[in-house]
Amino acid sequence: MPRRWDPLWHWRIRPVRVLLVVAGILLAAILAMPTLLNAYGRWLIRTDPPGKADVAIVLGGGEGERLGAAVRIWREGRVPALLIIDPGIPLLPVYTGEDSLTMGEVKRRIALRRGVPEDRVWILRGPTSTYEEAIESRPFLERRGIRSAIIVTSPFHSRRARATFRRYFRDSSIRTQMETLPLEISQDRPDRWWTREHDQMAVFTETVKILFYWNRYGIRPV
Repeated sequence: MPRRWDPLWHWRIRPVRVLLVVAGILLAAILAMPTLLNAYGRWLIRTDPPGKADVAIVLGGGEGERLGAAVRIWREGRVPALLIIDPGIPLLPVYTGEDSLTMGEVKRRIALRRGVPEDRVWILRGPTSTYEEAIESRPFLERRGIRSAIIVTSPFHSRRARATFRRYFRDSSIRTQMETLPLEISQDRPDRWWTREHDQMAVFTETVKILFYWNRYGIRPV
């Protein structure tokens, strides 16, 4: 004999089914989250195959890592000169003893100590953002007859920086490419980045800036 429809029983069992479905979705999301977060961290990193160029451009910031990557490229014989971009903001005299000493000058002195010839280390003062670095470095390089440049930055910064320089150099005769330190020796590590303060701050900052650049300048993170 067929079972009669019991609306009361149906009402009681339905919330249980919904709860099980929701719990299953949440569990799947939790299990997939590390993979998705790792993939996002790696997506931020956008570099080109190593090559030769007329100059390596050391973008501002990076706590010395960007200069280290540029010196490494110079030692490999892939560039004859370095262009250090310096915001031009003096460091506190209490630390330096010199009112005019800037981070760009500090990097220049370090490059000289690493063996780069003095006439092969140039400084471009003024730019305080990736956007300004791209805009102002182009005429600087064109005046010197530069035809190719390696943009050197930190891994998490590379996708936005690469897109920005390509945008403002696309109708220039200067060919650009992007490089960073290898991930095994970089401060930026995409795997499980959310477990480390440095990487958390870098990823969150880049996410905000990518969205800002896309909205403000129309620079897509390609």
